[in-house]
Amino acid sequence: MSIELLKLIGEDKATEAGKIFNNILSLKLLEKINEMKKEVEIEEGGAFGKAAADAKKAGKKEFEFEGKTYKVEESKDEVTEETRMPTNKEIDKLNKELKQLQVDMERKIEAIKKAETAFNNSKK
Repeated sequence: MSIELLKLIGEDKATEAGKIFNNILSLKLLEKINEMKKEVEIEEGGAFGKAAADAKKAGKKEFEFEGKTYKVEESKDEVTEETRMPTNKEIDKLNKELKQLQVDMERKIEAIKKAETAFNNSKK
């Protein structure tokens, strides 16, 4: 935000705009974090699902996972894009997007703070 724009809209509106902007960025960041948590939860459950699927493919009636024996059950559910396990590549991509979002947010917050400081200093 430029000093001219700050002068045009006024300090109160500029401060309020900065707060709104920060809130929007915070919400976006929280959305991304929650999305990534879901992805991690899916990945953690994936080892068991993989063991079950491998046993099913091999025609076994039981399989062992972390020292416990489980029965292979027939599944009527079909794997779709929504239910499949994300790949490590997809998780890495989400991590990179989150990091970039954080960097962008920090840069924008810093720019707003500098603009507010410059505006306040220009009033002196």
